[in-house]
Amino acid sequence: ANGRGGQRITVIPERNLIVVMTGGDFEPGDVGAFLGRALKSDGPLAPNPSGVARLNAAVAEAGRPTPPDGYLSPMALTVSGRRYRLEPNPLNLRELTIDFSRIEQPQLQLQIGDRLDGPRPIGMDGVPRLSSAGYSGLPVALSGAWRGQDTFVFEYNEVGAINAYEFSLRFSGEDVSVTLSERSGVIPTTTFHGKTERSSSTVPRAG
Repeated sequence: ANGRGGQRITVIPERNLIVVMTGGDFEPGDVGAFLGRALKSDGPLAPNPSGVARLNAAVAEAGRPTPPDGYLSPMALTVSGRRYRLEPNPLNLRELTIDFSRIEQPQLQLQIGDRLDGPRPIGMDGVPRLSSAGYSGLPVALSGAWRGQDTFVFEYNEVGAINAYEFSLRFSGEDVSVTLSERSGVIPTTTFHGKTERSSSTVPRAG
């Protein structure tokens, strides 16, 4: 079974082997060569309880949110709750709103074509926040961070799909400049602009 961008399922009955790859920006045949050399025996590996314990501990640690660094640009006070109407762009993204009224858990809402998407939580501590039913019906992982006084960057990743989008928002007065990049390269990096259309008066408050 072959899928777009390097997603593949290979079944080898005589080896009682199933290999599943999912991802992008790589050649499955290159990865397959490493897997082939790694198959040393038809028998199982010897039990390794200490290794399993270390793996489980590492997985648990990786999924634990880190303490937030506390940085929230003063610009968040200005842009929170604003609805930005956007120029035509490759995603047909018409509007976006970010609500920073809960500093510990900002919310993103998009309008893609005629479809409203969100609001969805944004992870600001290096751990993406999951929410259901994205544009393609798959879960969405969202993470974001301020990079300087006027620039907020977030990643919109539909889990299980190849497309993962990074949006860099640079705010200036009533306007926003959006630079969009997409991990698989199907959509070239592009910049478009938007203007404020007031939707609420929410402002950040202490969490």
